[in-house]
Amino acid sequence: MSTINGGKELEAYDQILKFFNKKDRTIKETEVFEDQTYINLMGFLKKKKEIENLYQNYKLVENAIILILSLFHDIPPDRYNTMGKDAKNIDNSDRDDIIKMLKKEFLD
Repeated sequence: MSTINGGKELEAYDQILKFFNKKDRTIKETEVFEDQTYINLMGFLKKKKEIENLYQNYKLVENAIILILSLFHDIPPDRYNTMGKDAKNIDNSDRDDIIKMLKKEFLD
């Protein structure tokens, strides 16, 4: 990842997306890209401490890290994503009971 410029926030995200869409990237290339990007992002914060728009710089770094994690790692969005049962896999009688309870809760 090239050096991040505070005025070029979209370019930072674009660089991450371009690398992610690269079809012939290896696992090692991906790890190196991630590590270099994290180092670059932290260096960006260190250099820009005296600038007035520090909040914007932190948001850029935060959003870039979230983008990298969501693209390159198989992390569920939250712990509730993997809880419960799929509605397709429960008995019809259980499904009917659940629908009745929901209707009662939301329609009454």
